[in-house]
Amino acid sequence: MIPVIAFRNDILFLSIILILFILGSAIMIARSISLPIIKLRNATIKVGEGDFETKVSINSKDEIGELAETFNKTTFRLQTITEELKEREEHLSHFYEATLDGIVLHENGKMILFNKALAIITGYNSEELNSKKIQELIDINENQIKEEQQQVFSYETLCYRKGGNKFPVEIQERMIDFRGRMIKATVIRDISERKNVEDELKSERESRLSALIDGQEMERQRFSRELHDGLGQELIAMKMKYENIINQQCGGTKDNLILLLEQFDKVIDEVRRISENLMPSILKEFGIDNALKNLSKTFTTLSEIKVHYDSIGNFDKIDDKTKTYLYRISQEALNNIAKHSEATEVNIQLIELSGNLRLIIEDNGKGFNFTPNFVSKGNGIYNIKERANLINALISIDSAPGKGTVITIKVKLNT
Repeated sequence: MIPVIAFRNDILFLSIILILFILGSAIMIARSISLPIIKLRNATIKVGEGDFETKVSINSKDEIGELAETFNKTTFRLQTITEELKEREEHLSHFYEATLDGIVLHENGKMILFNKALAIITGYNSEELNSKKIQELIDINENQIKEEQQQVFSYETLCYRKGGNKFPVEIQERMIDFRGRMIKATVIRDISERKNVEDELKSERESRLSALIDGQEMERQRFSRELHDGLGQELIAMKMKYENIINQQCGGTKDNLILLLEQFDKVIDEVRRISENLMPSILKEFGIDNALKNLSKTFTTLSEIKVHYDSIGNFDKIDDKTKTYLYRISQEALNNIAKHSEATEVNIQLIELSGNLRLIIEDNGKGFNFTPNFVSKGNGIYNIKERANLINALISIDSAPGKGTVITIKVKLNT
């Protein structure tokens, strides 16, 4: 009996030992599997929180070891990419904030992102800008915005400061990909200083040009007087002497002298014409209306082009400079018509209405392709534009092949 009990106890003991061994082995195997997985889980959480320096130390050569190695390589790559992105963002941020130009990203008018410079040039703070639409800051030129999304649009317009003051700006705009959608990126550059310099240069240039043209007019007046009072009078005196000589002659000699006298008359008429063209006395004595009327008649006589002149309004308030410049513009236009247009008729109108003066010169010639950037081969159109600018006149030229040309000068009179 005792041996049986002892044998049973041995079996129980061995069974317990075996169970404990199996249980221990199972626990060890489970830990060898679960611990790496737990490490990977914890490391994944840290990486998800932005800690890309996290590494997993698993030295096994099984699938879990391979997974850990891949995880470490991935986190290293993520760390490298993140550092590169941070560096790039820092560079962009420095540039974005350092520039003096206002930069704004906007979609359907709503501003999504803008830099400090925009607040500086507009006078609004960030909170105020967040409540604004881009249209409230700048006059957007929709006519210059094209459909090509990658093309840069550039134009000049006005920007509004806080308080309502306007100032000139240069706009550059294009479509960009922002977080998966296309929005507009606009650069706003304050060009007030540049415009001031341009205006000063323009004013100085116009002042010098005006002085030059006025000097030319004075020289024309002087030369006209010398022709009329000097050479003209001398020729008339010589004519009178020849008339006396002719009266004393007879036969063939008298006939020759009569022919010579006719040549004298032609020379005197030519001197008068040149003198009148240099400085028409009718302009100073009888005003722009009569001067243009006389110019039209003279041009019709000297050319094969019929000039019709009409006027309406009161021209008494036109200053001498404006009269002279409008007369010169008319002369230049008629000379251009005679040289280039192949016209047969010209209509000139001088209209004054409520202090606004309009000079219209229209021909039925062959016309030409005129654009804002048109470059004339001669000086005619250039001279007309320059003279118009010097009296603060607006000028428009409308022409097309086969449709003639219309030049319109608009002047606001000082009342």
